[in-house]
Amino acid sequence: MYKIIKNRDSLSEWESIVPEEAKVLLVNTIIRNHLRMLVDCLDSCYGAERDLEKDLGGYIVILYGENSSKEIKKIINYHHLIEDEYECEDAFFEPECKQKVTFRLYLCSSDYAVQFVIIENVKEN
Repeated sequence: MYKIIKNRDSLSEWESIVPEEAKVLLVNTIIRNHLRMLVDCLDSCYGAERDLEKDLGGYIVILYGENSSKEIKKIINYHHLIEDEYECEDAFFEPECKQKVTFRLYLCSSDYAVQFVIIENVKEN
């Protein structure tokens, strides 16, 4: 499953109904603040009311649950990207939730980007 975050309003709206599989985004303060900072950066640089199809900037997509790898491939293909060719990656582990959250930035052009937020369950050894 996935959720596209366009701006701070869409993030705030989604935070009030976030599914259980993605609660780590609210539980861990560092992860929550990192996500909010990324959204605020897009809003301040490109405008909170930007059209994701027509305007510059880009968006954030939060991926969680069983089919997240399929959804990643769809988005990668839509933007004609190569999965292993991302600009940067930050990963956080939340031991309480036993989840890893990876932030991965793909540049589609000089002024358009897709920021993946991938939530994965970590199995205990």
